[in-house]
Amino acid sequence: MSFNIRLLIVSLAFSLVASPATYAGKVLTALAGDLVVIEGKSVNPATVQSSSNTHVAFYFSAEWCPPCRKFTPGLVTWYEEIKKKYPGFELIFVSSDKSPADMEKYMEGYKMSFPAIKHTKIEQHMDLVKATGNGIPNMTFMDADGNVLSTAYADGNYRGPGAVLKDIETVLATNATAPASSASNTVGQGAFDIFKDKR
Repeated sequence: MSFNIRLLIVSLAFSLVASPATYAGKVLTALAGDLVVIEGKSVNPATVQSSSNTHVAFYFSAEWCPPCRKFTPGLVTWYEEIKKKYPGFELIFVSSDKSPADMEKYMEGYKMSFPAIKHTKIEQHMDLVKATGNGIPNMTFMDADGNVLSTAYADGNYRGPGAVLKDIETVLATNATAPASSASNTVGQGAFDIFKDKR
């Protein structure tokens, strides 16, 4: 490998580690610049607070899916409450809608206040976010470094996103009262490692 290529690789790695970006942990770093949020009727880049980010959940859903439409209103209310209690937590919408316009219509119609991966960038991040089964509504909960803590599918059985919400509440409450040294209540293998091993 030539010196110039090595220098470029080191420079890129250093910029990811040392950059004063507003993202922390492997998960949000990987999504930097690819998150959006609905504000009124506008889609804008999302700013996620990095310094306190401890946990991330991915919500897989679509407007065309009746069970998703039934689950989403309660999730929006739940998110607004949990975010007040645990600002280090972030929920990210991963759309299965057919187009960016359909995704935006769904987000706006259900007043989703949490960020979403840009519709045009979802495929690029599927190795990061798709750690469980294919059905929707679906949810995966992990720490900021991608260690999976809970999923809507356990041993091939569908538990649903409601079960994940309960797990999220338990983990966040435990971490809020735990000493700093034990705050990363990680269970299982990281999502990055799972997909790396499958390749």
